[in-house]
Amino acid sequence: MKNLFMIIRPDFFNLFIIFLLIAATSCEQEELDYAPNENPETEIMAKNAKVDVCHNGNIINVSINAVPAFQAQGDAVDMDGDGFFDIASDCGEVDCDDNSYNSANSCCTAIGDYATIVINGRTWLAEDLAIEVPGSWYYQDNPDYCADYGRLYNFSAAQTACAQLGDDWKVPTRGEWDAMINSLGGVGTAPSSANDELVDGGSSGFDAPFGGRRGAGGAYYALGQYSDYWSRTTSGPYGYFYAIFSNGNLNRYVGEKQIGISCRCIQD
Repeated sequence: MKNLFMIIRPDFFNLFIIFLLIAATSCEQEELDYAPNENPETEIMAKNAKVDVCHNGNIINVSINAVPAFQAQGDAVDMDGDGFFDIASDCGEVDCDDNSYNSANSCCTAIGDYATIVINGRTWLAEDLAIEVPGSWYYQDNPDYCADYGRLYNFSAAQTACAQLGDDWKVPTRGEWDAMINSLGGVGTAPSSANDELVDGGSSGFDAPFGGRRGAGGAYYALGQYSDYWSRTTSGPYGYFYAIFSNGNLNRYVGEKQIGISCRCIQD
């Protein structure tokens, strides 16, 4: 019996070693299969996802794999599932950040459709600008603030962003701001009738949301306290801007062109 065991034992040992090698190779192959994607489950979910498409004026839910075929027909797609579409359509508003699955952000970061108002015979944006250009930022660099407050711009970025709305859109001059504000009661300390008209809920429809400021050094502050808006008029190295305060004040200032503040555009 001892001799038989001695005969069989080397073969058993060899088989055991072969089994370990096969198992190790299998594990290495499995790691290689998943290496390109740190989260394979997310990859599978994305491949099997369905998205909304505006086809012939109707919203239909299709496989994400079919999206290129619908886009080739000129159909609008809601890739991130937030109810906004990548291009103009009969099914909903445009979402200019709509190019990836499940990355919801309903704030436009490129040219989009903006509400407008008419004050003193001139057409203004009725919401803070959110077009993404160099020299613009989300408050606290957080896109969650964009839907309510738009973006903050340095002086030159504001001019660039307004121009992207079309050749007839621009940042208002100091004179255009003054004419609009004077038609509502003028600048001044609280109680300022123009301030009451321009804040959120005022009868003018301007609805300034108090989006705060980005300092020239990069610090963010004053969200909920005031909205600053660029004019395109300069004074030496500085630019004129208008501040609408939550305490009722409304004033005109000059400031460094590097600060980041809100922007409203006016149509010629």
